Amino acid sequence: DLEIIDKVPSIEEVTPIIANKFCEFTVRGRTFRTDLYGITNKYLEINKNNKIKEGRGILRTDTSAVIIGSHISQPLDEDEQIIEVGDRITIKVSVMGEEKEATLRVVGILDETGSSFGTSLDDSIAIPLRTAQQLFEVGGEFDFALASTSSIEAVEEAVQGIEEKLGD
Repeated sequence: DLEIIDKVPSIEEVTPIIANKFCEFTVRGRTFRTDLYGITNKYLEINKNNKIKEGRGILRTDTSAVIIGSHISQPLDEDEQIIEVGDRITIKVSVMGEEKEATLRVVGILDETGSSFGTSLDDSIAIPLRTAQQLFEVGGEFDFALASTSSIEAVEEAVQGIEEKLGD
């Protein structure tokens, strides 16, 4: 599907995303539960609303990296950061009833963005797509594709092109 979307003339970039996943991690004796996304290095290029406040984004070669939201780094009830760039966190996920863990190095912290459509990346973490696919045992599958066009005027043409190629 990504190759088909990428061939639509008005599409500039497209990237897969794993979403609707959750994880737990513990910092300073507190356990947090949050949204987990699997992304590629193209995610921040396409989604220009998300900016790195500290550190860097995900690289193609990353396997054990994590980008964290601003409220993960500094929860609203804390006066200072509890997780910084360079720190390691161990996340726990449940896959078909089995608990799995992954230890990741924080490579970036997102700037605060607020919520959109009921989701806030401020309270989320993002890991490399391949790492998420292995962790959740989904092979090469993904949940969404994020695409960009050259302008807002090209969006309708892109939508029509995608619908023609993939169907409704």
